Amino acid sequence: MMAEPELVIAHSTDEYLGGGKLDPRIDFIAGTLGGMAGIICGQPIDTVKVRMQTSGAMQRYTGTWNALATIIREEKVRGLFKGLNAPLIGQASLNGMVFATYSHLVQLQLAHKNDEATINQMLLAGAGSGLVASLVATPTELIKIRQQLMYTSAATPSATRVGLDIFRKHGIRGLYRGLTITALRECSYGVYFATYEGLCRFLKPRSPIREEGVYHASEAREPSLSWTRLVFAGGIAGVVSWIIIFPVDTIKSRIQSIETFSSSSSSSSKSLSIISSRSTIAAVVESYRELGMRGLCAGMTPTVLRAFPVNMVTFFVYEAVISICGGRTK
Repeated sequence: MMAEPELVIAHSTDEYLGGGKLDPRIDFIAGTLGGMAGIICGQPIDTVKVRMQTSGAMQRYTGTWNALATIIREEKVRGLFKGLNAPLIGQASLNGMVFATYSHLVQLQLAHKNDEATINQMLLAGAGSGLVASLVATPTELIKIRQQLMYTSAATPSATRVGLDIFRKHGIRGLYRGLTITALRECSYGVYFATYEGLCRFLKPRSPIREEGVYHASEAREPSLSWTRLVFAGGIAGVVSWIIIFPVDTIKSRIQSIETFSSSSSSSSKSLSIISSRSTIAAVVESYRELGMRGLCAGMTPTVLRAFPVNMVTFFVYEAVISICGGRTK
């Protein structure tokens, strides 16, 4: 019996969810608005996650729900939205840029423009788009984390003020503290896109149109893979990518949360000094030595809870904007 041909997803620079051609400008706008919606939806849980990941969380909170209740009790509901402006300004547009960069990097790997991309090519393109994204994500994440770690019910300094303060003290290098570890985390976009495409394959009907033994996603998805399934696939992809990369995110939060250190010779101070050093590898080793794998996964529960709805909302708004703008053409 002949082996079945490899199932690949058709992908080109102007083909996106649900098939059809998409104006790159509309793609960017839709991705940006989708990113904004997702950030607003997930910010409260993100604040809990950051608090759980950083030093002192074990003494201050007993768990995810205790952290959530404590923040609301001590800092009111607005305490859950600390650091919102920085990602809204930087990371929302980043969402549109990631999709555009990913598509371009996929195309660069193809021998011919209309060739179909394999999952491995999508993994590489997604990781590449993450590396590009880290140039924007690093300073915005740094500012957001500094705001989220202000344990007070008083008004939080603006993102601009926090950013300028970091720049005055440490220069441009200060704003890019944690760039290497952030770039490593952002490489999880490869897992994200590969998981998303794999789920789209699984969810589409078993009788797609064939041409020379290759399934064409743009033809197979359009009449049968509804936007609800696409949104579901996006939500699951977000959960999977976060679970895989979460320990790296914990180390990133620790590196970016530390600014000044005591000259004390205590083990805690020594640990912080190593984490604050220029060597990312040293910070990774010390974080693992101090926390263990269980400690590196602290805050995973709120992150997983956040990932699914955030990605669903992101894709829902993305599709809605494209539909309103009439962005797709045959």
